[in-house]
Amino acid sequence: MSYALIFLGILIFVLLFSWAKDRESKEELKEVEVDPPADPLPLWDQTLVKETVENRLRQSVKIFCLRKHRPRIVNDLSPEERERLLKGFRARALPSGASLRLSKLLKDHLADSREVSRLAATDPVLSAKLLEVANSAYCRPSGAARVTSVHRAILILGFNQVRTILFQTIFREAVMNSGELDPEEIKKLWGHSAGVSVVAGQLAMKAGLPEGQAITAGLLHDIGKFFLPPAKEDHGLSMALSPEELEIPPVVLEDKIHGNNHMIVGGLLCSFWHLPKEIVMTVAYHHLPSFSDLRGLPEGVAELVALVSIADYICHLLGFFEEEPILYELSPWVCETVGLSYPIKNLVGPEMIKELEKTQLLVSAI
Repeated sequence: MSYALIFLGILIFVLLFSWAKDRESKEELKEVEVDPPADPLPLWDQTLVKETVENRLRQSVKIFCLRKHRPRIVNDLSPEERERLLKGFRARALPSGASLRLSKLLKDHLADSREVSRLAATDPVLSAKLLEVANSAYCRPSGAARVTSVHRAILILGFNQVRTILFQTIFREAVMNSGELDPEEIKKLWGHSAGVSVVAGQLAMKAGLPEGQAITAGLLHDIGKFFLPPAKEDHGLSMALSPEELEIPPVVLEDKIHGNNHMIVGGLLCSFWHLPKEIVMTVAYHHLPSFSDLRGLPEGVAELVALVSIADYICHLLGFFEEEPILYELSPWVCETVGLSYPIKNLVGPEMIKELEKTQLLVSAI
């Protein structure tokens, strides 16, 4: 099954709407020990750029060493900071009752499509988006008649993609209401998250690890970027300068500007949503391999963190979704943690590129 058909949908709705009601089973975000890697990080893999630039990849990227500029992690939060972030999460708008019923209905692949369309039609924004995507170049062959009915649009798209569109419509409204990100920036973040989920899923298959967990963790790894607190007025940095010009890694720059970075915010948000500990901790520590070993992570989490960090590295290098041209150094031991080969160039193949291209088309359509 194509990753382009499942990103941003199936697992997210199970996570957000099924687990959210079980408030008593919350997984607390655990702190971990942070130690430097046992072996020094090598020069970054220049051969990957040389090989891939012949296809569609970037000719240059900025490489940051997080051992020189360590970002904050959840261990560094004071109780007051933690409570302030949680207060912000509680203020977010919740999905409507219709959206909740529709998300539950869509979990049943045998559900009546007419019942789904009847419920979807009660939301004019969702109805318009379903018709828009069904009539896009991604779904409608050249010369085919335009789709004018919500029911027909749902039949063309399938429940998986309807779930995807429903989630993005709901979530985008919550994000847009924050006023912190412009629409173009939001779309780039959506695309990058989708790309990392694709790559993480493929790497998990290669490594013989749970594919579903990897897809979900990849999809959510940067969720904190959507919910970073407003910029501090006294951060003391000229916003006319880019992270490259400041020579500060972007994740550390977030600490200076917002007081916290997307790892901390994302990890706490996933904990607030009562997601499984593997997902919570992977989101909270997905840059950890660039400045620490993974010995402090629970069994099963270290492998997931390694997978997502490699997938994130690959996607920033490929640049399918206009990601920032930056990388954080990774050592060979990160690949060894999950039994994958190093250099990382060996992990980028035609099937991965093909799936990323499909995902890019779907993101553009949505």
